[in-house]
This record gives sequence, structure tokens and C-alpha cells, in this order.
Amino acid sequence: MKKPVLALLSIILLTAGCSQRPAATTKIPLTSAHRGAATIAPENTMASVDSCIKYGVGNIECDVCISKDSVFYVLHDSTLDRTTNGTGAISQWLSADIDTLDAGSWFAPRFAGQRVLRLTDLLRKAKEHGLRITIDYRNGGLHQLLNLIKDEGMLENCNFTFSKEYHAKCFRKMAPEVRTLQAYIKSEKDIEHVVKELHPDIIGLSGLITPSLEEMVHVVGELKRAGLSIPVMIGGATTSRLHTALKIAPVYDGPVIWMKDASQNALTAARFLNPDTEGEAFRELREEQERLRESAGTRRVETVSIEEARQKKLNLF
Repeated sequence: MKKPVLALLSIILLTAGCSQRPAATTKIPLTSAHRGAATIAPENTMASVDSCIKYGVGNIECDVCISKDSVFYVLHDSTLDRTTNGTGAISQWLSADIDTLDAGSWFAPRFAGQRVLRLTDLLRKAKEHGLRITIDYRNGGLHQLLNLIKDEGMLENCNFTFSKEYHAKCFRKMAPEVRTLQAYIKSEKDIEHVVKELHPDIIGLSGLITPSLEEMVHVVGELKRAGLSIPVMIGGATTSRLHTALKIAPVYDGPVIWMKDASQNALTAARFLNPDTEGEAFRELREEQERLRESAGTRRVETVSIEEARQKKLNLF
């Protein structure tokens, strides 16, 4: 059984167990859609799901929250204001009223009439077309959510992510058969606790500011001292493939993978956690990082004297 996925320092989507993989003879990357095809259709609507199907995207991430009368909907925000013509918290609306809202016009006129998507409808559409769903839980009864997904026959094709450790633990007890479960952890001080309590299979570090880079090196060193060698994903605005290869990977025994796009986290995690693909994935990663280190070591940086630099200064006025 796959155990919970751990994320450190900042919230980052990390799931595993993706069922779709390209044939061994292809190099076509698998794709995952954040809130559906949110750049070409209104997020978290059936139109965005249909766009994923049209363009062959087999994995969809969505946020799930509940109405006043306990109907689960797919909506990122806790309020309806940004993506519909409704206002206020969705938890204060009855499902009969939510179903009348326009969730498409804000994106483009041609999407007028798109509705706030019920989770039931998404699950049925996903089952019909062989899609995999990552469910980011916001609120609502966990037992009700689990039973809904089971009733639709989609438990095997769902990943789950929780912003609170309490909810992740509760869900584990309810559904120990679930293979992909994620918990968010925001501080490296919690490493010992989460290692003992959650037994993670993969870790994600996200750095949004420059000091995060040095902190990542420290955290990875702490993970090694804690006896871990599980895969670590590196992401965030300040990170890079080269920095990961030069500074972070050398202080850790397991795979340290730089992620350019968070939408690919689930697919990369699946590859490094799948016994059939993890060996090849780690070998390719080591070879790539070794090439980067060798290239950086032979690179020459030419400098000039301060006098020459001053002569070549940029004159703006």
C-alpha cells in the first residue's frame, strides 16, 4: 500500500499512482491538468474536462467543497464570486440554487451557461473516458466523500490531497486501501514527526524565495540523517535543474528531482514509485545530473578589469 505523500516548506501538489504511461517506445510526456484545462476553458467546469479529453490529458486535479445541503461540488475558492455570477460562500448555498449559476461567462462569452460542476458528474465523466482524478479536499464529510467515490466505482482512479494532517490521518483509517494520499507539512522542524507518523513515500520541497535554496540543502541533509532515501521533488520559482544537480542532489542518497511544472508532479511521482519504472527513472536522473555537474565544472567565466567595466557601463541618460 502506498503511504501518504509529504510536502515540506510550502504547499505543493504531489500525488502518485498514475495509471496511464506512454508506451516504452515513445517519448511523449504524460500530462496532468490543474483545475481541468483551465487555460482554454473555465476552470473546474465540464467544458474544461471535455477539453482535457479532446487533447488527451488523462489526469485532472480539482478542488472539492460542499453545499449547505451536503452536495459535493468542484470549486477552487470557498466563495462563488470569482468564477460564477453568485456571491458568498458555497457552503451557504443550496444545491438547487448553485445549479442555476453561470460558471463560464467570466472566462469567455462562448462558455456562458456552464454550471458549477458536481463531483458526481465529474466522476462519471472520468470513469466513462478513463481519466484519473486528484481530489484536493476542502470541506465536507469524509465518510460521505469516500462513499460517493466508491459508489461511482472511482476509488482506484483517485488521488487525494489534504491541507490538514488531521484529515489525512482520518481518511487513512477510513480507506487504508487508498494507494495515493498526500499531506501538507510547512516546516522542516516537523520532519521527525512526519517520518514517524506518516511514513512518507515521497517528499516535495518548494522554494519561492532565494533563501529557500540553502534551506532545501539543509532539509535534504536532515532527511538523510533521519535515514530516508525516498524520492525528493524540488520545485518553486527560485529553483533550477542546475542548482538541484550541483547543490541539493549531492547531499542525499535518493533521487532528487527538479520539477519545472507542478502539474507533472503526480506523473513523476508515479514513475519513481512504480517498481517497474523506478530503476530506469533513477538511472536516467543520475546520468543527467552528472552531465550537468561535469558541464558546470568545465565552464569558463571570463572577467574584465574594473576599469574596463566602467568604460563599458550602460549610459541611460
